[in-house]
Amino acid sequence: MSLAIVIIGAGLGGLAAALSIRQESPHHDVLIVESAPVLAEIGAGLQLTPNATRLLVRWGLEPSLGDMASSPQEFLVRRYDGQKLLGERQNFAAEMLEKYGSYYWDMHRADLQLAMYERAKGLGVRFQFGTLVTDVDPTIPELTTDKGEKITGDLIIAADGLWSKTRSAVLGRPSPPIATGDLAYRIVLKSEDIKDQELLEFTKKPRVCLWAGPNCHAIYYPLRNNTIANVVLLVPDNLPDDVAKQAGDVSVMKGIFEEWDPLLQKFLGQVKKVEMWKLMHLDELEMWYNEDGTVVFLGDACHPMLPYMAQGAGSALEDGAALGIILSKVQSQEELPKALKTYQDLRAPRSTALQKWSMKQLLKTSSMVTTW
Repeated sequence: MSLAIVIIGAGLGGLAAALSIRQESPHHDVLIVESAPVLAEIGAGLQLTPNATRLLVRWGLEPSLGDMASSPQEFLVRRYDGQKLLGERQNFAAEMLEKYGSYYWDMHRADLQLAMYERAKGLGVRFQFGTLVTDVDPTIPELTTDKGEKITGDLIIAADGLWSKTRSAVLGRPSPPIATGDLAYRIVLKSEDIKDQELLEFTKKPRVCLWAGPNCHAIYYPLRNNTIANVVLLVPDNLPDDVAKQAGDVSVMKGIFEEWDPLLQKFLGQVKKVEMWKLMHLDELEMWYNEDGTVVFLGDACHPMLPYMAQGAGSALEDGAALGIILSKVQSQEELPKALKTYQDLRAPRSTALQKWSMKQLLKTSSMVTTW
């Protein structure tokens, strides 16, 4: 029997579920409903560890992604002021490949999303862009859109992220994210626009560099085959409570890091404008699906991940992969509750551990002191 599956959200988790479902069971019909009118180049860099790239290879994406990825030759951890090398791993990507049998890729989120989208279309996934879901009725199940359209199916996959409306509909109460006390400055610089010779020399070699310091940390890694420098700064949150994202003041950002490594300050000296993103989190859902088996959650809609272990994207991809494989065994709508329980039983222990470790890294960062 074929299932009519409706996925809310064309982010990485929603696309992963669509790819996995169609690859494992082409008879299932998959529709992705996305609020954005098109997939635009938003977001910044991602670190994709072997657990994530293994799935991308499985879905046939290696040819389209390999040339857009950067594979770091070294991983450095520096004291915040640049005076001490705290840790170093040479031949890092090669070591990951040998040890885990898949790649370690640094990649622009937009490149990954667009490649997944094209592959999903090739597998027969249908898309409806520019469609905002305003209500979800789990009992049917049915979506209501901003245009008044009703979309029904056998199963709704809620891949609508941290601010998931589906989560609130199923829980029967508001479920807003909670501020962590940190925010991120996200910086993307084209190598061709960098004129400083020290920076150019530093960026020639694919590498990850983490600066660890008092109350903050910064990380650099390259994107698009080493043609883009990606820098993320994690600092205490000073945004208003009701603001999740806004333009940042470059001079204020530089002031926070004025006593840090001169090399990092040179990167910040290249920045003309910057955005600030409040880091938010939620406890993992107790149930990843409703009792009727008509709605199931994945990714940030279910278990938001802080960025401190680089597992947010990877975890969403794993969710989608597992869901697709399990749904390939479903022969009738009546089997969905049992199948979705299997999905949660398989995924929740790993997700819970990753979420806790990410939060633990946040607490470590918050407790760093200047005596390092």
